[in-house]
Amino acid sequence: MARLHGYAHTFARTQWRGIDGNGFWDLTAFTLQMAMVVLTGYVVATSPPVARLINRLALVPSTARTAVSFVAMLSMSVSS
Repeated sequence: MARLHGYAHTFARTQWRGIDGNGFWDLTAFTLQMAMVVLTGYVVATSPPVARLINRLALVPSTARTAVSFVAMLSMSVSS
């Protein structure tokens, strides 16, 4: 709150528009991109071949501890 109060007294009204990019319309583009990521991920994950792969991979770990290490190992192996 103190930070917002400091901004209110530091910036003129005309400078507020550019503080978060170009304002509302940049946020709508970002929102559309995130919606497309979620929708595309859902479509891919529910397709029969990928769903079978996910189900097969889910059978690999047998305990919670091995599940955590399996997800960590898989995540590190697919990231760049």
